[in-house]
Amino acid sequence: MLAALAATPLFTFSSCSDDDDPVNISINPTMGRLSYDADGVWDGWNVNTNMDILGFRFSHTFNEEYGTSQGIVAARIKDYDSSQSTYEHQFSVITGGGPEGIGTPYFVACWDVSETKDTPFEQRTCSISYPKNNGSGYETFRPQSMMVTNTCFAYYTMTQGNAYSKKFGEGDHLILQAHGIAPDGREKVVEFYLANCNSAIPSQDWIINTWQRFDLSALGEVTGIYFTMTSTDTGAWGMNTPGYFAFDNFEILAVFD
Repeated sequence: MLAALAATPLFTFSSCSDDDDPVNISINPTMGRLSYDADGVWDGWNVNTNMDILGFRFSHTFNEEYGTSQGIVAARIKDYDSSQSTYEHQFSVITGGGPEGIGTPYFVACWDVSETKDTPFEQRTCSISYPKNNGSGYETFRPQSMMVTNTCFAYYTMTQGNAYSKKFGEGDHLILQAHGIAPDGREKVVEFYLANCNSAIPSQDWIINTWQRFDLSALGEVTGIYFTMTSTDTGAWGMNTPGYFAFDNFEILAVFD
């Protein structure tokens, strides 16, 4: 059975005015009523449902036909051994835990590489929003930052390669893109390099293996944010590099009653 989630928002948004004082909050898995299975993964990962924390919706779907999870889940797995370059270890992170230390919870996102620029927001694999209580849309907020790192599946694929993806070499990169949707429907995009092997000096190339801050403030006021990825290892069916990234401490500015 799926554990009960915090379906009722803790906060109530108010209309913005000159008298409103925005509140800065940092959202992480410990703020939700989440429970974990024996492997240290949110026990809703194999159920077709979103993950709600403090009223914010973290998109998630489960394909029962193929037994695959896409979107955002929470996990708290300590093991980050180099043998984990396979799908079976998709929810492990290269740091062995969140920014607060080994074994602490974090978010893992799996992006659907088949998405296109025309995919509607509601069908985006990896998105964050705050649905209104009356179901008439989304409240607005201002993303500020989040901490990001690589999953073991992505990291060891890029450093070792496997049957489906290449080992990264000169000229390769993996980019995480955050798209913010403004109230008028326009989008802004900011990027973060999870791997960058584009340097003329190989010793200066890097594949992220620590928690790093991803600045989201340039997105401005949004009704939602969604994530996509870009890799130099791309084939006829899309990106070959595993479409995974980990994040935590999703920091926003919002006005609440």
